[in-house]
Amino acid sequence: MMAALMSSLTSIFNSSSAIFTMDIWKRIRPNSKDWELMVVGRVFILVLVTISILWIPIIQASQGSRLFDYIQTITSFLAPPVCAVYVMAIFSKRVNEQGAFWGLMVGLLVGMIRFIWQFSYIEPPCSQMHLDKRPSIISKCKILIIEK
Repeated sequence: MMAALMSSLTSIFNSSSAIFTMDIWKRIRPNSKDWELMVVGRVFILVLVTISILWIPIIQASQGSRLFDYIQTITSFLAPPVCAVYVMAIFSKRVNEQGAFWGLMVGLLVGMIRFIWQFSYIEPPCSQMHLDKRPSIISKCKILIIEK
């Protein structure tokens, strides 16, 4: 388990570092040397690790500390705009790079608003749904009660 976790983390950090240094830092400083890119990549990994450590209390506070539910919730906020851009690109010839970019940015903004909205309320257990004060759009268990 630990080896799989370490492998996943190193691949994520390596990919993130490469994307940041080659796609962002190279545009900021086009004539940067290889040693500078290496240092920037390592500093960026440190920044990502710091953000990850600071994010742990948010994960623990959300979804009753259920990591799988948290990951699925985040994916449900971020996947729809990617899917919409992909499907639109297949079925419409009018989709261009700028439209796809802004579609993803608007989707990311809506997903972030939904994320903040979802995690600003405490989710009660389904047995206490009658005490739920959350708006109905973010209540999951209310849908299950209505279906019964």
